[in-house]
Amino acid sequence: MSGLNFTESQKLTLQLAPKFTATLSIIGSGIIIYEVLTMRKSKLRTRHFILFNMSCVDVLNSFALFCTIWPIPKPDGFGNVATCNVQGFFVQFGTAIILWNGVLAATFLLKIRHNWPEVSDSYCLFFSSIEAESNIGF
Repeated sequence: MSGLNFTESQKLTLQLAPKFTATLSIIGSGIIIYEVLTMRKSKLRTRHFILFNMSCVDVLNSFALFCTIWPIPKPDGFGNVATCNVQGFFVQFGTAIILWNGVLAATFLLKIRHNWPEVSDSYCLFFSSIEAESNIGF
């Protein structure tokens, strides 16, 4: 942030705002992960698999956003180039949330609009492999 002319209060706000929102996101996604993991296997549906994966990615992404300037190399942050690269990877990995949201929407479209029966595990594996390949490509 040394190249930008922010006041100290603006710098503090830019550091604290992501911590607040990321904490709320981690808590919400953690609750979803807990609910899916404690659910009986007979009640699990495709949407639970998708929500679980979306929430796992969100926890990683939100933690990277929570770190704000900590991983950035000195003098602006407290980290080094390696920690900055790791943070950048997990922030970029957050695009998987958008892809999982699209898969969830497609699942609901097929189920509600086209009266498809509950899809099988092979459907989940197919879309998770497509999603993983797409996200690695980004």
